Amino acid sequence: AKRVSKIAPIYYYIAPQLWAWGQNRVKVVQKHIRKMLVLLPFEQEFYRRKNVEAQYVGHPLIEKLASVPAKQPCQIKLGLSPSQIHIGLFSGSRLRELKRIFPVMLAAAKQIQTAMPQVVFHANRAPGLPPKLYDELARQMGVSVHFHKTSFEETVRAMDFALVASGTATLETALLGTPFFLLYKTEWTTYFLGRILVKVKYLGLGNLLLDEPVIPEFIQNDACPEKIAELAIAYLKSPEKIASMKSKFQKLHEILGHKSASQSAAAEILKFLKTND
Repeated sequence: AKRVSKIAPIYYYIAPQLWAWGQNRVKVVQKHIRKMLVLLPFEQEFYRRKNVEAQYVGHPLIEKLASVPAKQPCQIKLGLSPSQIHIGLFSGSRLRELKRIFPVMLAAAKQIQTAMPQVVFHANRAPGLPPKLYDELARQMGVSVHFHKTSFEETVRAMDFALVASGTATLETALLGTPFFLLYKTEWTTYFLGRILVKVKYLGLGNLLLDEPVIPEFIQNDACPEKIAELAIAYLKSPEKIASMKSKFQKLHEILGHKSASQSAAAEILKFLKTND
């Protein structure tokens, strides 16, 4: 960027999350970037407060998720019975997440099923991870899990509730309208380093965008099966809690809008080229 900025203006599409962990790096952006094209509305305000030109162009997930069928067609595709409660267990796409988070989800699932026998559990196996490991972990915990080959988005849409590992998947789940809890568990050294570097109120993008703890977050020590199961049962037995969470998720669509991020970003660059022809 330092070299390129000397010969041409730089438009930075999909900005790094400096608002979370790298505010000291903003000086580099101030010096070398003409304009930040950001994916989150609060990023626009963050950069503008730092005297960096920024424009919110929309989020790619809005466009991506627009083609996902409604809940009922997804349930039919997966062969789910509407008389049962369907819970998704989505532990992430990395091996360390599968090993650390999926067992916690399974242990919580077992307690939920003891209290609510009508519950059925579902998951997708992440590409590139050993399928047998999913089966072995579920077998060790004594939990029956239905694994699906449908897309993550379709499986999530079909669920009545979910446990989701921290990451982009949590924003996807919220935008798809499925109530869920966020889980995060990692090595202690990684966690402590993150606590030092990351300066945000919430881990989940959904909570950050709504600026309130709509999605319960179970992080590190709090990611214990007993706590997760107890609160999950309370939510599953309370239509009011579920309806409230779904209502808040609708607000996310209002906050993010309906722009095509790629088209909006291209339009910003074309506008610059036309005015500097």
